[in-house]
Parts: sequence; structure tokens; C-alpha cells
Amino acid sequence: QDARDKPPASKPCERENSATSAEKMDEESSAHMRFKPETVSKLLMLHAEGKMRVTQDAVKMFAEYLRLFVLEAGHRAAALALADSSAQVENEHLEKALPQLLLDF
Repeated sequence: QDARDKPPASKPCERENSATSAEKMDEESSAHMRFKPETVSKLLMLHAEGKMRVTQDAVKMFAEYLRLFVLEAGHRAAALALADSSAQVENEHLEKALPQLLLDF
């Protein structure tokens, strides 16, 4: 068929395209976004008040958990911003996304 005969893209297709863009952004940003092991270790020690030993593997695992949590928070806030027809993510979008995110994680 000719391209002129095709119906215009529906909203679900547009979302698939935006999801693809988001996935590309994830791949690019996640390669650069990392928590320093020293920072994660200090955070864990602050919570445990020095009464706990933490292995390097546990620190790496928790750092990855934090990275995924932050990425997911950003995605959910961005989705809420899109739903509000907002050009940028505001604090209110993040605040709306956090309760369910905390339950999910």
C-alpha cells in the first residue's frame, strides 16, 4: 500500500514511540548514572548506626537498587507530566508518583 493510504497514528502508537525514546534514554543515562559505593556504604552505616557489617557485594546490590528506584521515579513523574500536558516534570508530579512507587518497591 501507499503511505498516503495508511490511517494516522493513534495514541497507543505514539506512546510506543515515546516508550522507545524513553528506553533509549535509559540506556544512555543509566550507563553514566551510578551511585558511588562509598556513598551507599555510608548511607547504610548511618541507618545501622555502625552495628552492621556490609559486604562489597551488598553495597553493589543496594547501589543498583537505588539506581533503579531513581530511574523509575523519574519515569513515573514524567508519565504524570505528560498526562497533565506539562512540558516539564515538576515537584508535584514526583510527589504524586512517590506513594505508589514506595509500595511497589
